[in-house]
Amino acid sequence: MNTDAKLDLILNRMLDFKVEMKKELSELNSKTSTLSDNQVLMNDEIRGLNQKTSTLADNQILMKDEISGLSEKTFMLSAGQHQIKEELHSLTNTSSTLREEFYLFRHDVNDRFNEINATLSRIEEDQTKDIEAILEEISAKLDERDQRDFEST
Repeated sequence: MNTDAKLDLILNRMLDFKVEMKKELSELNSKTSTLSDNQVLMNDEIRGLNQKTSTLADNQILMKDEISGLSEKTFMLSAGQHQIKEELHSLTNTSSTLREEFYLFRHDVNDRFNEINATLSRIEEDQTKDIEAILEEISAKLDERDQRDFEST
């Protein structure tokens, strides 16, 4: 094989390698875009959860205001002592129930927040692992190509 033929062979192999690299880079861009889209979706979910949490906090304030108003009305009643005691007992139970519900709500929100944090951490870790895997795959393909080129020359 003469020098021109060898140079043509090398040039053709380099062009083939360029085409392969463009294809692999396109696939990597696609995977990166998918990961970015997933991260945007997670951010949207977090914003939605923040809005819901804010609404629940506002509702709690309204409920506290309602309880406060009920307490004022209870003390203004001129009915008999027995009736006042029964209503006060009822308000105490309601307040205790609301406190327990708020305690459970707060823990539910904390648990959900921890789940979201764990999910985001996992996504960040998975992105790094995915990119490393893609780079290793590209490196392995390059090594295979180089080995074939070396063996064929």
